[in-house]
Amino acid sequence: MALDYLPSWGQLPVEQYLIESWNPASTEQPSTQRARLVKQFLNIDHFNADWDPTRGGTNPDAQPVRVPTEEEISIILRPWRSDDIRRRAWRVWEAYTNTSGNNPVLLRTWYNPKDDERVKSWATLSEFFEDDADWAILDNPAVFNFGTGPWQQVLEIIPEIAARLFQDDQWVRRKDWRVDNRFYSRFKDRLNAVKRSNPSWRSDLNILVKENTAARSFLHLVSRSYILIADKETFETDHFLLAYLDARGRVTMQGRILVDEDRLTQVSLERFQAIPPMEVFDEGELGPDYVVAAGNAGDREVYYWTREDLEDDPPPGDEDED
Repeated sequence: MALDYLPSWGQLPVEQYLIESWNPASTEQPSTQRARLVKQFLNIDHFNADWDPTRGGTNPDAQPVRVPTEEEISIILRPWRSDDIRRRAWRVWEAYTNTSGNNPVLLRTWYNPKDDERVKSWATLSEFFEDDADWAILDNPAVFNFGTGPWQQVLEIIPEIAARLFQDDQWVRRKDWRVDNRFYSRFKDRLNAVKRSNPSWRSDLNILVKENTAARSFLHLVSRSYILIADKETFETDHFLLAYLDARGRVTMQGRILVDEDRLTQVSLERFQAIPPMEVFDEGELGPDYVVAAGNAGDREVYYWTREDLEDDPPPGDEDED
């Protein structure tokens, strides 16, 4: 879809959060306060329904409950994002909220003029991707030239990439996966079989996830959005970095895929069919917050490890059990 809609000021939930949370008496520089609040927005547990009057972009005629003043627009919102970025943010918000973003955002973080024509060709690399390429390809050196720095900086510009969860008739960024979730139950049920198949599992606790076939499906469920990154390595090896993100924008798993028409098409189909891609969930690596038993968010909010999970030997059984 074309970038034909420019949201009114305050229509996007993050903009509502910013004007609602802004402290005009703060001694922080506006850019510093804004960056801090955007990070807070990505970490809130529950959404205020008033922040999203358009219901994920499905009703663009709905105006915000809290219309920002001219002063708020000039100090808080306009310096943050251009009209072009806001148009893209709207499309990302609409697509990722309503269709789980079957086509991924493609972020270019490495800029060398000799690569420009190659990047342009990606818009038509896949028939599936071509329909969304006008908004999904983030190719602007003035905004996204992160060099060899962390690509996650894009979330400070377009936090809409981190798609929220739905639970109990409200939007959230955190839920208890233990409650009535067959994917979580299967993940935990497979732990003893994984231990029996990998006697040295204590030397690398990540084996409990990486060698757990049920964990792949579970982490794919936890992953609410995904993004392709064209970084320096992409232009050297012809492989995109494909990262899957949870509702707070944290990497669950990431790995490299070939820059290829068939593979890019398959990535979109795999997302639609809820199939974890092999290069990411079999051959890739866990995100920093999902490394096992590191005292991180994954331990607390996703895995819910018990002492027995991380310390006890498995009972005798069939190593090949499903």
